Amino acid sequence: MVLLAKWLVYCLILRFLTESPGLQITLIYFLCMLNQTLILKFKPYALPADNYIALINELLASSYLIGLISLSEYNKNEDVKPKASFGLLITAFLSFALNMLYALWQVCVHIKVRLLRIIKAKIHSKQLAAARKE
Repeated sequence: MVLLAKWLVYCLILRFLTESPGLQITLIYFLCMLNQTLILKFKPYALPADNYIALINELLASSYLIGLISLSEYNKNEDVKPKASFGLLITAFLSFALNMLYALWQVCVHIKVRLLRIIKAKIHSKQLAAARKE
């Protein structure tokens, strides 16, 4: 529910402040910082790894927004813009790669748990069969 409210606020900022992209970025950056604080304080996810990945995602979003600020009308230095755009690409790729690796890790953990259950069930059924023969 909190995530949907956060997205709603982001959408409202993006929709109604279209005339001032610098203000949009600044407000969303402030909300990212607030969200990082809330994740650190309240740890909203059951698994610690989920809290870590949420915090890392928020940090990456904040760094992406800082890159966007350097590309906005606030920055008059044209030499910084190519470097900032390259930094945005790296940040986006890092975010994608990190989340894909985390999803792959979760899949592997679930497969491991299921395989262990199957193995334990087979061992248990063999033990029951051996006990019945005795």
